[in-house]
Amino acid sequence: MISRMSLDEVAEHVARAMARDPEPWSRGVLAAVSGGADSLALLLALVRLAEAGRLPGPLCVGHVDHGAQSGSARAAAAVADWAARLRLPTAQRQLGPWRQRPSEAALRAGRYAALVDMARAGGARAIATAHHADDQIETVLFRLRRRAGPTGLAGIPAVRALDADVQVVRPLLDLRRAALRAAIRTAGLRPIDDASNRDLRYTRNRIRHALLPALRDRAPDIEATLLELQTAAAAAAATSRQRAAAFVAAHCAWPAPWRVELPLAAKLGAPPEPAGLLVATLRLLHQELRPGPPPRAPWLRRAVALARARTGSRAPGAVFVERTQRGLLLADAARVGAPPPNPQLLPVGGAGSQPFGATEWSVTAREVARGGAALPGADARWRACLDAGAGPQPWRLRAPRHGDRWIPLGRRNAPSAAPMRLRGALQAHGVPRFDRARLPLVVDAEDHILWVPGIAPSERARVGDATQSCIEVRVLGGASAETEPY
Repeated sequence: MISRMSLDEVAEHVARAMARDPEPWSRGVLAAVSGGADSLALLLALVRLAEAGRLPGPLCVGHVDHGAQSGSARAAAAVADWAARLRLPTAQRQLGPWRQRPSEAALRAGRYAALVDMARAGGARAIATAHHADDQIETVLFRLRRRAGPTGLAGIPAVRALDADVQVVRPLLDLRRAALRAAIRTAGLRPIDDASNRDLRYTRNRIRHALLPALRDRAPDIEATLLELQTAAAAAAATSRQRAAAFVAAHCAWPAPWRVELPLAAKLGAPPEPAGLLVATLRLLHQELRPGPPPRAPWLRRAVALARARTGSRAPGAVFVERTQRGLLLADAARVGAPPPNPQLLPVGGAGSQPFGATEWSVTAREVARGGAALPGADARWRACLDAGAGPQPWRLRAPRHGDRWIPLGRRNAPSAAPMRLRGALQAHGVPRFDRARLPLVVDAEDHILWVPGIAPSERARVGDATQSCIEVRVLGGASAETEPY
């Protein structure tokens, strides 16, 4: 671990980090500068790379005034002055006002939200922060206090998505705080001293100023040991992510970018224990559905509990989870598409498939001769051949409604041939609650149900000896492929 270096050496270290993962840097970088020695060293290293033509995108400066300490305006003015002297565009945001002392979590969330806003406004897609090896050590201790597992003890990642477009990059994680501050002193620069870094009401400051010195007195190599622990945990977490990614690629269905179905059948290899593949897979799916901060522990606990719950149990949240007969259904609640508010015409003979409102479902329909039509019962549940004369035209598509009733195919001669409740049929066939108000039903001009996709056509639409022609309808569960989700 390097403990002394010049600003040119810091720049070379940043360049090597950039070469390991160049993509986030390619569309512009916002340097997050607090005014302290660490962020100032990062900024000057980035300036050296930009002047040498080694920074692939434009560079700008971002500063967040947390508004939680007196004197914060002085740091904001100093950062603006440095940026002006370096001829760099700058953006600043102030958090607060706070009614009471903000927590570390609130300050962190506000800081990253402000940085993302500044990055977007300036056209940058990467936010560079000056997190270093000492931050990594403090993070490991912080998470040890919370009994974190390998993923938590893996510490601060070098690259992480903050949302779908903006990533945070941390090229200084292998450098010690002392090395960065020595580089600043050697360059004759005077950083801003942030008094909030000495406020022992914050847990991280107590770790830095009280716990770590006490541990050092008893074990002089404690920091190297903690970094070794972080490295080993990061390797274990990476292996877990790779196993989860392989499982997702092999077994998960994505009817839409905002929806995924995770099977839990034992034959597919889903593990029974929360500490294994299931948790890693849930964490990965959450990140895929909603890029940004990783899922919090309470969400993971709820999702794991649902894997052991009865069908129909669900947990709301930013990423919604439902236990189905086959496993777990997850969806990004902010992007879930709604069915059309009014019935839409069935696209008989139209080119391509017609989306069903903003849902993941789409429908195709065509006329076929009676002799060329397979009997409805011989088809998959997502394809049906219906008697074209079964009901008055035009036929339509609509979502299920409260009180819908129908007689499914095969119940014509049943002891009780009265129409049955559609809601009960959907439940009996294991249709997830998530879909029971979203499926595209085929109805005639008088609103009689002719087909319930995933279950069966209606007796009304039975293909019989008197059938002259049929309408073949297919429901697709994604952009182009049929699915069998139930």
